[in-house]
Amino acid sequence: MLRGNEAISEAMQILIEKKQVIALQTVFAELMQGAKTTQEMNLIMNYWQYLEKVDETNIVFEAGKFSFEHKLVTQGVNLIDAAIMLAALKSKAQLWTLDKKLEKIWQKLVC
Repeated sequence: MLRGNEAISEAMQILIEKKQVIALQTVFAELMQGAKTTQEMNLIMNYWQYLEKVDETNIVFEAGKFSFEHKLVTQGVNLIDAAIMLAALKSKAQLWTLDKKLEKIWQKLVC
């Protein structure tokens, strides 16, 4: 999790400890899928238990409409990323991503 980028890893750790990070099922499911060790899986599961959750009721369904309205699929944004973006917008949260393309699209949406 956040391997290879110490600056971001440290900043994220501080935000997590202050409970300034919200948890989405899709994000944590992808993190668990990519876990390399049992220790990393346990860490992810502990963060999941610790962090505030976003109301994700119908979020994937609504993300389909959101994606259509903003023509996200034509910009290379998949449905899960559209759901993450929509959840961030609905909860008035910042979106942290290392994906430059997604960051650019996000900035257009929030500005």
